[in-house]
Order: sequence, then C-alpha cells, then structure tokens
Amino acid sequence: MRIYFEIDGKLSDSYGLRYGIREIRSELSPPSGGRKFHVNGQPVYMSRGNYIASDWLLRLSPERYRTEVRYHAEMNLHMIRVWGGAMLERPEFYDACDEYGILVFQDLWGSGDCNGAWEDPDNHDLFIASEEDQAEKQEKKEVKEKKKAKENKQDSGKSKKSKGRKI
Repeated sequence: MRIYFEIDGKLSDSYGLRYGIREIRSELSPPSGGRKFHVNGQPVYMSRGNYIASDWLLRLSPERYRTEVRYHAEMNLHMIRVWGGAMLERPEFYDACDEYGILVFQDLWGSGDCNGAWEDPDNHDLFIASEEDQAEKQEKKEVKEKKKAKENKQDSGKSKKSKGRKI
C-alpha cells in the first residue's frame, strides 16, 4: 500500500508499507491434546518448524532472512516458531515471513520452561513483567530500525542529487 499526501494538488509526502488483515484463532483440541488453528475463519493444519538464530555471529541481512524463510515456505510450512532462548529477530525477518506468507509463533524469553504447562508459576508478576518488557523492547527496536532505514534512504537521495543525477 502506498499513502500519498497532497497540499494544493502537489505531492507533499508519501509512504509505502505492507498491510494485511488476518484473524488467527487457536484453541485446545481435546481429542489430540494439541491446538487447532483457524485463519480468517478457515481451519488450517499448521505445519510448522522451529527457527533459532541462524548465525550466532549475527551476520544477518535481508537477503539471508529471505533465503532462510523461503526454505520454510518451500517445505510447505505455514508457521515458524522463533525460539525464545535466542534473540528477538530483526524487522527484516518478519518482513521475509510476510513476503512468503509464513505465520510467526514468537516465543519470549522464559516461555519454554515446562512447555507452557504452567498452572501457577512461582512468581507470576515477574514473568508477566518480563514478557511485557520484551515486547516493548522489540517494538522500540523495530521503530528505531525503520527510522534508520528511512534516514539512510533520504541520505542516499541527497547524495544522488548532489551528483546531478535524476532520481
């Protein structure tokens, strides 16, 4: 989607973004003990794989993310579970998942103990505070990286203009 803003018939600003609406619902399935998933009201067999940071030296790039997510799509997987013991992925990872139609099941740190079967964790308030903190940090990281990308794009445009090239 591209949004344009005009003032007095002249383009003032524009912004391009990916946009999609999905309703995803899951519930316990008593016969199997697993989960049933519905996407936009339709039942979906959720074939899925795990994703653990593929490069511990963090030599990550949009191209690498696209390739790794494409492998999941080519295996006919519908969902990637991002392991909570690794890092919260960069926005480029989630963009690649959008591009290939892969849903993301995002574990957060500490969510893997007891495989989610906690009835009453010892310190529920601490656990919730930790999860909220992670989600907030991820959101701030995404905003910061998008702002940086926009600034880099603007700087690139300025250097092209200074060389007398048409953009």
